Amino acid sequence: MYHLTLFRPKAQRFLIGLALVQAFGTLAFGAVIYDSSAAGELTGSRSDPATSGVVTNMTSFQIGWTITNTGPSAWHYIYTISGVVASGGQGLSHFILDTSDNCINTTSGTFTDANCVTNATMSAGTVTLVPGDYSASAPNPNFPAGADIIGVKFNVVGGPALPVTIAFDSDRAPVYGDFYAKVANSSSAYNNGLTNHASTTLSDFIARPDTSGSVIPEPAVGMLSAGGLLILGFVRSRMKAARATARS
Repeated sequence: MYHLTLFRPKAQRFLIGLALVQAFGTLAFGAVIYDSSAAGELTGSRSDPATSGVVTNMTSFQIGWTITNTGPSAWHYIYTISGVVASGGQGLSHFILDTSDNCINTTSGTFTDANCVTNATMSAGTVTLVPGDYSASAPNPNFPAGADIIGVKFNVVGGPALPVTIAFDSDRAPVYGDFYAKVANSSSAYNNGLTNHASTTLSDFIARPDTSGSVIPEPAVGMLSAGGLLILGFVRSRMKAARATARS
């Protein structure tokens, strides 16, 4: 390792900056994405193939969202689902969206918080909200075995053809989580991270309602701030010690 006293002041500052950038990169890209704040991506989208975030047997599938903070503990969520089904109809059957576990009573299939998802609307057809714990079953073709989503099923009546827009209000701020969509009889799509909540890849998840209405700083950002301060403090202390030694 190089000793800072061997370099001129400008070179010392450069080395400090380089050390901080390296530390920041390690912290930022190593964070688990699931359940972390999505406040930095209030407008976004995911698409196929799986490397872009979505596993599907449809063509040109995309799910996009726009989330607006409308007041204290008040959020408006809009999701647009689009894609092309090869055969068997084009209508959206249902859309399952991950929510915080404390939003749903999985035993009774009801909301424990009536404001978790409310005022739901669709661009076409009608929608009924069905809270629950969803997993692989006949009504959910291609749902990955061993995975589940505790959340809300937007049960669609009328089977509107894609693209379809679903909107609702919530008292929950956005974090990253899962979704599953069934179109027609056997077409489906879900996020790549549904089978791996330990993923550190941002595109593996979509933004969805969290446990509370407040905006929580993203873990990576908080880690960067703390890590940066610690490293900077350490380097500065070493530099002061080196100057003191040089004077004596």
